[in-house]
Amino acid sequence: TAAYTTAKVSKSGSKKISIPYKSKVRVYEKIKKITKSHYVKIKYNGKTYYVYAKKGTSPFTKEAVKYSDYTFSGIGKIQQQVVYDALDIYKNHDTEYSHKTPGSVVNGKMQFDCSGFVSYTVNGVMREYIPSYKLSANITTLYETGEIYTDGRGTFSQTVVCSDSPNLKKMKPGDIIYFIESGGKEVNHCGIYIGNGEFIHSTKSTDGVSIMPLSGRYTDRFVCAKRIVPTKVLL
Repeated sequence: TAAYTTAKVSKSGSKKISIPYKSKVRVYEKIKKITKSHYVKIKYNGKTYYVYAKKGTSPFTKEAVKYSDYTFSGIGKIQQQVVYDALDIYKNHDTEYSHKTPGSVVNGKMQFDCSGFVSYTVNGVMREYIPSYKLSANITTLYETGEIYTDGRGTFSQTVVCSDSPNLKKMKPGDIIYFIESGGKEVNHCGIYIGNGEFIHSTKSTDGVSIMPLSGRYTDRFVCAKRIVPTKVLL
């Protein structure tokens, strides 16, 4: 299977496609570790492509995404449902990266930017508890939100779990993670941590919702992980 990567239709061709993280591909050579940069011939969705594999990188993995791999011990029912719903969108719906109303459907594809996907997924779960309140789909407002809601039943707040670099021992599935992407000075990207060192997000680079490893550039650009914490009867 492939780590998220791009491929060409031929070694010299200019047309590129995106291959999502852990998609099933056939590799036409035995590769354990890339020791020399070169084009690797693969087959993906019944067609032949070429991936430029740089020395020292790992564009191919052994296992595809298995939804049974994601375990939820030690987390609340809200966080658990957030992960289930995020994975459901990824698995069962066509998506497209856009700034249109989150969750709206255009040409059969659900529309999401990064914060739109996060807010849409979390709001869908929280609606059972606070139907009158919605997390903002604006990335800056979403990031800066502390206290979300409070009433006689309890309080919802977004609290920092870890900052500066990912701490997988502290992070739990359902946490919202924030980044400063290339060229930015303030938080400009977010996603949902789903466990196993992976997160789910909507991004322009994959033109929709995709799963990515929380490593490489995402480790370098990591700002913090935050958790929506309910109190009282909603623990």
